[in-house]
Amino acid sequence: MERRRSPQHDEAAQWLADLYEYLDVVRYPARVEMRRAVDEAARRADSGARLEYALRRLPVR
Repeated sequence: MERRRSPQHDEAAQWLADLYEYLDVVRYPARVEMRRAVDEAARRADSGARLEYALRRLPVR
């Protein structure tokens, strides 16, 4: 049986994640920017792969 988390728990978890991200920006701004750049590149690669797959599945006339 799956237990549901309370909204307060989710809010606290989000607050902690935001706090850790803020502290990373303050302490290691270059690392944070590099991580964001890598995440963006991964998203673009994923989008490109999905587009290529969709184009290959188009019927040829």
